[in-house]
Amino acid sequence: ERKTDMATIELEKKDILFINNLLRQLNPDARPVTIKSVMKLTRDPFTKIVIAKNEKKEIIGMASLHIVPTLLGLKGIIENVVVDEKHHRKGYGKRLMNRLIEFARGKGVERIELTSKPERHSANKLYEYLGFKQRETNVYRLELNEFKERH
Repeated sequence: ERKTDMATIELEKKDILFINNLLRQLNPDARPVTIKSVMKLTRDPFTKIVIAKNEKKEIIGMASLHIVPTLLGLKGIIENVVVDEKHHRKGYGKRLMNRLIEFARGKGVERIELTSKPERHSANKLYEYLGFKQRETNVYRLELNEFKERH
């Protein structure tokens, strides 16, 4: 197995191209992020972004954890778990997830939640393997730029 850098994110200008490519693999309509927006997140003590780089120092995978205080304790929310399609099934996703889980544990997080599209079969199998349990719940989203108040 190749040596791959798994680190907290430290960005160079070229890295933002790789990050936006990964985000488009998750969602073709993803709005591009900027170095400034990503670096702002990395300074938040309740956010952890981890990346995987190949031997050419290109970002091939990433994931983020966002810790939210709630009335029931600290909750972690994992977002944007993605490994470049050319590097699937090589263990990168598992290592990214384990880094986030360890970070959450160290911050006193009591539970971690994530959502995943049903068609992402490999990702869903990974989450189950890691001990995540699918919940019987409805997930709702309100796009505020489309919101019109109802009386």
